[in-house]
This record gives sequence, C-alpha cells and structure tokens, in this order.
Amino acid sequence: MASTHLSPRLRRRSEKNKFFRTLFITTLIGLIVFTFLHVNIEKNSDFLFFNESCKNITSSNSNEETSIATNEQARTIDLDKANVISLPVVVPNQCDAALRNKAFDNIYTRGIWGKKLLPPSKFYGDAQWPPPEYRKESASGPGSHLGQSTNTSLHILKDTIQKYNVKSMIDIPCGDVNWIFDSFETDSLPFYLGLDIVEPVIRINQQRFGHHMNKQFKKWDATSCILPKYINGSSLEEHPFDLVHVRDVIQHMNTDLGIKYFCNIFKSGAKILITTTYPVGNNQQGLRLQESGWYKNNLLKEPFSFPETMCIPTHPQEEDDDTCVYDLSLPWVQEFIDLKCK
Repeated sequence: MASTHLSPRLRRRSEKNKFFRTLFITTLIGLIVFTFLHVNIEKNSDFLFFNESCKNITSSNSNEETSIATNEQARTIDLDKANVISLPVVVPNQCDAALRNKAFDNIYTRGIWGKKLLPPSKFYGDAQWPPPEYRKESASGPGSHLGQSTNTSLHILKDTIQKYNVKSMIDIPCGDVNWIFDSFETDSLPFYLGLDIVEPVIRINQQRFGHHMNKQFKKWDATSCILPKYINGSSLEEHPFDLVHVRDVIQHMNTDLGIKYFCNIFKSGAKILITTTYPVGNNQQGLRLQESGWYKNNLLKEPFSFPETMCIPTHPQEEDDDTCVYDLSLPWVQEFIDLKCK
C-alpha cells in the first residue's frame, strides 16, 4: 500500500492549488448571484414604474370622466408647446335643438345629399391604389368630396393656420370630416373641435377619432347657443378658440337663423373666421327658406352686411361661391353684435 504522506514541497503546492480553486469557485458564485440580483432588480424596477404609470393613467382617466361630467376640472394642455397634448374640457359640453335635428338627420341617414353616412371602416382605403371610389365621396354632399371640391378649402385652412399661428379650431358643421384632415397642418392641430347638429355624424366621428387626443366631436346647434370655449389646465379659466371654420352652412338656413348663427360665433370671442359666401347672391330667397333648403347667401349684403375681406373662389369649376377669412378682432364685429344680436 502506497504511503499517503506528501513531502512538504508537494503539500505546499497542493494547498496553493486548493486556495486558487476555492477563490475561483467563490468568485464564480459571486458573479452568478450578482447577475441574478441585478436582473431581478431591473425587472422589479420596470414593474414598479409600469405599475405606477398604470395608476397615473387610471387616475387621469377617472379625473377626465369626472371633469367632463361636472365641467369643474380639466386635464393639462399647453397649446403653445408641443402637439402632444391631453384632452381639454369643452364648456359647455353640448347644445341640442331637437326640432332642427330631424331634417338634417334624414339627409345623412337616407343619403339625400349623395350617399348615406358610412361606418368608420369605410373612411380607409385598405392600401388600394387608386383609392376606392367610396373613399372620395362624402355623405355631407358633393361639396365635400375629395378633389377639386375641397382642395382649395384645405389650402386656405392650412395658410390661415400658419399665418395666425392657430392652435385651436372649431369646425361647424363638421359633417363627416371627409377631407379636412388630409393635411399635416389640420390633422396635427393641437386642438380640433368638430360640432354638428346631426347626432349620427357625431357618433361616427367619435368612433373614428376616439384614439386621437387632439380631436373632439360634440353635438351643437349654433343657432341656439354661443359657441363653446375650453378649459386649459387646473386654473378653470375659459379660453376662446383661435379659429372658427363655417363652410357651406348659412346657405341651408333662412336669414334670421343665419344672423343668430353668426351672433353665437362672434359672442364666443373667437379670433378668426373662415366662411363661405356667394358674391352674386341677393339673400331674397333666404328670407323664407325651409329648413335644409338652399340659396345663394351673400354676406356683403343685408341682413349680414359683412365688410369686404380677402376671399378666394372655393371651387370655380362647380359653383360661384367664395371662401373668406375674417379677423374677428376688428371693430365691425362688436358693431354687428350691438345691432343684430339680441
């Protein structure tokens, strides 16, 4: 049987090797433990951050529902900064007129102006080229079809937004918004509010743009109520809109209602107005016009008597109407209110 005793030299070498093996194993275990703890700390940190974010989002949504219901609070919005904003609160939140709803509801539900109101999915082309024909047409009538009917109107809007540094806009009546967001300037506007008297139109628009934080749609009759303002932040201060867009609507109501319409725009404190007029019209047909009828309204003549301003032919290939831009900070607006608005 061989001896188990080692010489002093071999014993020292064995102990030295054992020491390094122990050091290596200890270091390796330490690295494994450190890596495991580091990964789990990151995961827990991410979870805590995500969980806290979810709490904040839930709290924000809850506050939004409360504020919209009570008009007492608003989520923060800064229209002078980036285009990424939170939804402001519109005050008041709705203006209804049941007697006037029916005529225009029938126009959209029965397709009297060309085609029936389509579901949200039909406002997309599904990557077809050229786009399907239904994508061009609008339930708001031929004047809202894509192409020569609307491209001038869109250019006027874009130029006005840039010239006056517009951050907030009311579009009334908004209709099915078939064309108005077909530019970066209008689609990315910090706050767009579409108002219309037709409830099915508002409902479809809310479905289409519910995921757009910069767009809201409300039911509104501008012959009955002053246009709304919005609350910006926690101060509860009400702000008027920069721009009001009124296209192809005065021609569908009698002159008395037309005056009320403009009174409620001017009283809102809005800064800029874009609207349409017929320079060759005389307003006589508008005196006794039936609801949802049509005549060539001339804003330069009585009973409107607007001043002359910059106007551009809207779609000369189809109609002889103009689109005009008015600065509502000028003295004539207050004179209009004093003389015609009761």
